[in-house]
Amino acid sequence: MSSPVAYRPGSIFSVEEGENTSVPRVFIAPHRYIQGDGILDHLGRYLTIVPSKNAAILISERGTLRIGERLLDSLNEAQIDSVVVTFDGECSHEEIDRIVHNLRGQPNSIDCVVAVGGGKCVDAGKCVAYRLGIPAVICPTLASNDAPCSALSVIYTSEGVAQGAEFFPTSPAIVAVDTRIVAEAPVRYLVAGMGDAMATWYEAKTCFQNPNARSTVGARPTLAAGAIGELCAATLFEFGVAGADAVLRSEVNEALERVVEANTLLSGLGFESGGLAAAHSVAQAFTVVPDMHRKHLHGEMVAMVLSFSEVGQKT
Repeated sequence: MSSPVAYRPGSIFSVEEGENTSVPRVFIAPHRYIQGDGILDHLGRYLTIVPSKNAAILISERGTLRIGERLLDSLNEAQIDSVVVTFDGECSHEEIDRIVHNLRGQPNSIDCVVAVGGGKCVDAGKCVAYRLGIPAVICPTLASNDAPCSALSVIYTSEGVAQGAEFFPTSPAIVAVDTRIVAEAPVRYLVAGMGDAMATWYEAKTCFQNPNARSTVGARPTLAAGAIGELCAATLFEFGVAGADAVLRSEVNEALERVVEANTLLSGLGFESGGLAAAHSVAQAFTVVPDMHRKHLHGEMVAMVLSFSEVGQKT
């Protein structure tokens, strides 16, 4: 099992008994967020912001077949060397250790990790980057969850059971979402992302109303996070159906752009600095049931619990 120096934000932002101060409000965000149709063709240009000269690309076999050539061409055009490491599918300590060992054995020093894929791949990429002491660049190929923008990763066992979370002192250097790739993925992933994102406002609202509630880093939620969470929900209510229809047609339009931004950026900022509640806690507990984590996406489980929770509060 990997054992880096653990970053524990709760111990930094919490207030000790007897201290004459209040719990601070803390807002967390990635350094850059880039979204648009076909933007991965310009990834090399974006990596010059980091700046990177020798990047590790963490991507699944399927992802390599689908977009690997585009990524490498873009990096080559920017004169950035790269090494491709295949992600085996689970954000587990064993998989993270394997990737770190591989990259430490490279003849040339890696200066950033580019994680390309779904939620578990991008979470693993953040863990690997932290262990190597280099920036993480996140390129989600699905808008199925709000993991990309956060400075934390959910860790699972090799069997897919949620085991805990790792926190990082820095957020991703870049989050780049190519909406063309999202539009060509099965619509189920986008809808699951809406379920995950819809919980952002309701959970943040719960934390705002409870003076003892804390965000994921042990701080009080910010007004900005609450406003972002509310906008996230409003965007999904207005454009969610049209965004899903666009994916059914493999089309990129304004509705899809708004839904992708809500699922990825608004939800990511909102949950991390606004706080989580029952929907995410119970959804993570569902992973101990084999049929649940095999048959259902994270966002689907979150949406299920959120629905029960909202009905319960109104009865």
